[in-house]
Amino acid sequence: MASPQLYEWWRATISRLRAQWLMLAAFARRARYNPIISKSMSTPIEDYAVIGNCETLALVGRDGSIDWLAMPRFDSASCFAALLGDPSHGRWLISPAAPTTRVTRRYRGDTLILETLFETPGGAVCVIDFMSRREGCSDLVRLVRGVRGSVAMHTELVVRFDYGDIVPWVARR
Repeated sequence: MASPQLYEWWRATISRLRAQWLMLAAFARRARYNPIISKSMSTPIEDYAVIGNCETLALVGRDGSIDWLAMPRFDSASCFAALLGDPSHGRWLISPAAPTTRVTRRYRGDTLILETLFETPGGAVCVIDFMSRREGCSDLVRLVRGVRGSVAMHTELVVRFDYGDIVPWVARR
């Protein structure tokens, strides 16, 4: 029999997930009437892997792009929402600059640490993605490890808050 604390934790988690789903559904309804957002999803949903830490989660595509991330909790507004539109709605891409010949993925052991191996004509590189958990704070960690040869990498960071609606303002002083 489960403890009362575990039951309450599950009840709160399900409640947060339901709230997140309702926000996504509202965004999808808006997207149907917005020609900028309504572009069809370029990556099939089955090509995404999940990384998370019991507080939030991210969806990582086979191309090395994190297309969905809501921080700091499941029910927070997203900061990467390319899953619902296009890359301009927010994503973090880390991939080889050269075309890949093969992409394989696996979870490390019984964890949510995702290892994506990109093979190119010049070599191979492994991108390791996971989320750590600290008291009330989540960290998204992405590591690039060379496996063999030489592989030039490409990265693209597009942060868009509130499901891709808000573009952050950056100024240099």
